Amino acid sequence: GIVSQREDPRCGTHRSGRMSMASVSVTIGPYVAGEKPPPLQYTFTDSSGTAIDLTGYDVQFHVQRTDAVASTYDGTLTDGPTGTVSYTWTGTEFPTAGKYWAEFWAGNGVNLFASLRLEFTVRAAVGTAPAI
Repeated sequence: GIVSQREDPRCGTHRSGRMSMASVSVTIGPYVAGEKPPPLQYTFTDSSGTAIDLTGYDVQFHVQRTDAVASTYDGTLTDGPTGTVSYTWTGTEFPTAGKYWAEFWAGNGVNLFASLRLEFTVRAAVGTAPAI
């Protein structure tokens, strides 16, 4: 699948990568505890690279510190025919420093697809993240 993240204001770059079906994970980030990064987008594709039509599917986004239990959030079906889903960060997903995993899930009651595992590191903030 294709995972992409909109422009990152910290470095002014666009991070994206095309993963083969043999890939099991992709690294995103790094982030800071309490941060609200730009929305994360993911495109589900089949083994030939063709988008999987997810029209009518529900989307969840799971986030887990590697030594803790996963939290589940509602994702968004951004474009069903192109298999594109997204998640808008709230700032509560990674409150503490550490290594994290995340996955998108898309299902319609008949089929259920999981994204590649997204891996990222979170460092501690200097002080407390401000409410600005």
